[in-house]
This record gives sequence, structure tokens and C-alpha cells, in this order.
Amino acid sequence: MLESLRKLSTGWKELEAKYKNIICYFYALLSSICFMTMNLFIKSLPQLSTAQILFFRSIELYGLTALMMKSRNMQVYFNSPSINRLLLIRGFVGVVSMSLNFYGVRMLPLSEASVISQTTPVVVGILATVFLGERYEISQFWGALFCMSGVLLVVKPAFLFPPNENLDEEDTTRVFGVVALLAGTVFSSTTQVLIKKIGAQTNEGAVTLYFAVIAAIFSPILALFQGFQSYGAYDIGILLLIGFCSFGGQMLRNKSFMLGNPGKVSIMSYFGIIYSLFLDVYVMGSKPDVFSILGALCIFCSLFVFLYQIIKNERQKG
Repeated sequence: MLESLRKLSTGWKELEAKYKNIICYFYALLSSICFMTMNLFIKSLPQLSTAQILFFRSIELYGLTALMMKSRNMQVYFNSPSINRLLLIRGFVGVVSMSLNFYGVRMLPLSEASVISQTTPVVVGILATVFLGERYEISQFWGALFCMSGVLLVVKPAFLFPPNENLDEEDTTRVFGVVALLAGTVFSSTTQVLIKKIGAQTNEGAVTLYFAVIAAIFSPILALFQGFQSYGAYDIGILLLIGFCSFGGQMLRNKSFMLGNPGKVSIMSYFGIIYSLFLDVYVMGSKPDVFSILGALCIFCSLFVFLYQIIKNERQKG
């Protein structure tokens, strides 16, 4: 049995080496599915606070990441104090981002939450220009315009869409969810810029491990304000699934970036919108309206604008 597994592992590594330019996209697609499935499980635990979910997820993520790092002899501490400091900052910002994302996902339909969260590339482009000195292309501007138009159609703010007087409480909940997701997108984009800044001097395991440790420390403090509910057998089962989906999504994303061009590979995350729409309709029983569907299409337009820019840059390099 073990010998068969070794042969299978060796064969797959050979396949990766030979077709890495194709397999990297496959990994990215699986990663997007993992993260969207994680969000579905999060929505199935409305009785638990965001802090409780974050704490359980961080403990499981720490254990799985530590095992992986030990098996691969990956470095945890670094000689440069600045690198360790940036890893800590990235971990803290990641905790804030994840907390806001968990809250927003629970306040909105899954498909709409995923659409808003996919605005990250727009924010990353702006932050990279400001803090990393990267050039901001005109195509990025048009991509951002399409993306923000999509968000407006999904969010349906009161100054564009008359509010429904019969759903005041639901509308308020929706606004809080949208604000949380948009704020979480800014923090998530910040973590990506930090990772890019220190990526060449560290490893994907350390980045994940630092985040897990900081989340495990701060989530109980957050739970003091949000309240605490006892875990049942069902809750623990779903929390374990959340942890596995989170770990799998993170590792698959890291692997896809290692095998392919991160800029191109990250585009596959937009397919999470289609998958989340499927989950929303056929699993959660939601019915997205026409404006939400048009908003998703606008964000897909921004996807093609970003793709055009990536292809253009690659041709210029060639």
C-alpha cells in the first residue's frame, strides 16, 4: 500500500514538472472551490460567534501547517528582525480581514458575498502602486470601474435603489454585511501586498503559521465581546470541515503560485463566483435578482480586462 502511494506521488510530481503550466490553473480552481465551500460551512453555523469559528479554524490550521512544515523541514524563524516583524503584521492584518469576511459571509447570500470579495485585485493594484511603486496601467482603471459597477449592482445602495420599507431590519443587516466585506477586502489586499514584499525571503508555511498563531491569541479576546456558545457534535464536525477546506485552499493556492505565474493563476479565483452562485441556488435555496447577476457579469468583465493586461505585459517581456 505504501509503495503504491509512493509511486503515485512520484508519478504526480513528474506530471507536475511536465505540465506545470496547465496544472497550476487546476490547483487554483480547486483552491477557489475550497474557499467557497468553507464559506458555505460558515453560513451553516449561525449560532456560533465569528470569534469562535476563527479560533477553532486557527487551531486546526496551525496543527496542519506545523505538520506540513515539519515534514518538509521549512524554516519558522528568520534572522532578519524586519522579516519577523512583517510576518507578525501580516498575521494581525489577516486576522482582521478573516473576521470581517466571516461576519460578512453570514450577513449576505453566498453568491453576493463572493462577488464583493472578488474585488480584491482592484484594491491590490492600487496598494501595490502606492506602497510598492508598481505602475498603474489604464487597463487597471477600466477593470476597477467595471468591478465597482458590479459591486454597486450587487449591493444596491439606497441612493440608487429605493429601499423596501417592509425589510428595514434585513436591509440594515445587509448594509453591515457589505461594509464588513468591503473592509475585509482592503485588509485582505494589504496582506497580499505584505506577502509580495517578504515572499522571496520567507516561505508559504511560515506566512500561514504566523497567521494561525495570532488568530488563536486574539480570537478569544474578540469572543469576550461577541459572546460564547457551547460546541455541539454538529458544530465540531462543521468546524473541522471549515479547517480542512481552509488548509486545502491555502496550500493549493500556494502550490499554484509556485508552478505558474501568480498574476495569471489568481484569475481562476473569479470562477468562485460561478461556484458560489450554484451553491446559493441549489444548496442554500436563495434566488439572486437580476441586478446581482448583472453585477457578477460586470466583475467578469473586469476579469477579462486584467487578463488582457497580463497577456500584454508577458508579450512585452518576450
